[in-house]
Amino acid sequence: MHLYSRLFKIIFLLFVPSFLIASLGGEMDFTEEEKQWLSNHKEINFTGDPSWLPFEAFVESGEYIGIVADILKIVEQKTDIKFNKIPTKSWSESVSLLKNASVDVLTETTDSTLGNAFLFSNHFFSSPIVVIMRNGSRYLDTFSQLKNKKIALIKDYGYVGKIKEKYPKYEFYDVENIQEGVEAISVGKYDALLTTMANGSYAIRDMQLSNIHVVGRTEFSTEIGFAISDEYKPLVNILNKVFKNIDEQTKQKILAKWVTQDYVEKIDYTLIWQIVFVAFLILSGTLFWSMRLKKEIARRIVLEAENKKMLAQQAKYAALGEMMDAVAHQWKQPLNAVTMLNELLVIEYKDGNLDDTYLKEYQMDMDTQVEHLLTTLNEFRTFFRPDKEVESFNLLESFNSVLVLLKDEFLKNTINISIECDENISLNVIKNEFKHLLLNILNNAKDAFVENNISDRQITIVVKKESDIVKIEISDNAGGIPEFVLPDIFKANITSKAEGKGTGIGLYMSKQIADKMSAELSAQNISNGALFKFYIPL
Repeated sequence: MHLYSRLFKIIFLLFVPSFLIASLGGEMDFTEEEKQWLSNHKEINFTGDPSWLPFEAFVESGEYIGIVADILKIVEQKTDIKFNKIPTKSWSESVSLLKNASVDVLTETTDSTLGNAFLFSNHFFSSPIVVIMRNGSRYLDTFSQLKNKKIALIKDYGYVGKIKEKYPKYEFYDVENIQEGVEAISVGKYDALLTTMANGSYAIRDMQLSNIHVVGRTEFSTEIGFAISDEYKPLVNILNKVFKNIDEQTKQKILAKWVTQDYVEKIDYTLIWQIVFVAFLILSGTLFWSMRLKKEIARRIVLEAENKKMLAQQAKYAALGEMMDAVAHQWKQPLNAVTMLNELLVIEYKDGNLDDTYLKEYQMDMDTQVEHLLTTLNEFRTFFRPDKEVESFNLLESFNSVLVLLKDEFLKNTINISIECDENISLNVIKNEFKHLLLNILNNAKDAFVENNISDRQITIVVKKESDIVKIEISDNAGGIPEFVLPDIFKANITSKAEGKGTGIGLYMSKQIADKMSAELSAQNISNGALFKFYIPL
């Protein structure tokens, strides 16, 4: 279907009244007087236009069909009235039946001149009056373009009067029905036909006339309701209530059943230029926003890199503080031992007990303490060496290296640690980063033992090597990670420690290190503590 045909169809549907579109509503709210009137009027004589589809028509068998027919079926269902449909040969005959009281209700437009002699219900359908002309005719912007044209109007239709009244000097010609009208335009008898959009488009399609089409819309429209004799005055309000009660689904089904049309309109270049202009503005705005977005993304990438760098530096400072504390504890015992050995040496010298045996024992004890100091110092020095290269190292030796730094802290806090690891397993990553990760997890366990005041303190490290992965699982019985913290445990500045006792950087950096190694680091609670799983691909 042509683009503008579809647009015209959309415009048409916008003029359809709100109630001609879905399933029946609820129960009717008739007054007692209305109910009594309905019980006394079980049958009502009705007629309509015999050839006015899609609105209404009588077929050869006498059956009444169309939009109005479907509306009447709903009215009959809601009121228990039976409408006796009286067939006619022409619209003029239908009007005559109402005037001579042969029927009591007639389909009619609400602007009809019959309004002076009969009652009218509210409308149940609205449609604009359009202009139909032969192919090749220019699109009509205004009614004045029909001046000096032969214009056909369907005889006695309600909207005809107001058109003739407003344009008395135009050439109007009456036709009996819509079929005669569109055929007259098709053969060139008249220049234009004025009719409702639904009626005209239906007739063009039904009669398969390919040389005529809708070329414009007038300022006129028509609303379709029922003309009712004065004797049936209560019926007016009853019908209005029924119309109001019909819901949208039923109305839409009725329209979809009867209204199908194609429309041809002129290309509205004003609208096209407006669309192009709006599209240009949208495109320009999108490009401008895209450029700003790119700049913002670039700025945020730089900020994120700087933030990661700052967090990494904070993590190093935090680890440095912990390591300094650990070294202080590590050195405290051997320094005390050295001091005590020197004091004993002085005492033995004064007492005259120095001999070769004593001096050898003294030297061995002193060497042991100095070796302990040097080992701690060397581990401390190598731990913070800025290694960037991946290297292969023995996993068990790396565990022991970290435990050297934590030995005195763990002894002080009575923390037992056991390691199940094959001595032949090696890793191929940045060694100090791995040790940093391990140190963070063990320090967190130590702090949890102290904060939760656990008496029997145990950390277990289990290492398993599979075909292409090394699984390291570190568990403790320190009471576990608070549930509200657990989902965010590896995010920056998230900590379960009391205020002033933790920064939340350690585990964040551990996760960054794991990601850098393409490894998986996770945490979960177990029965009496926490379990950290660190899976490293080989």
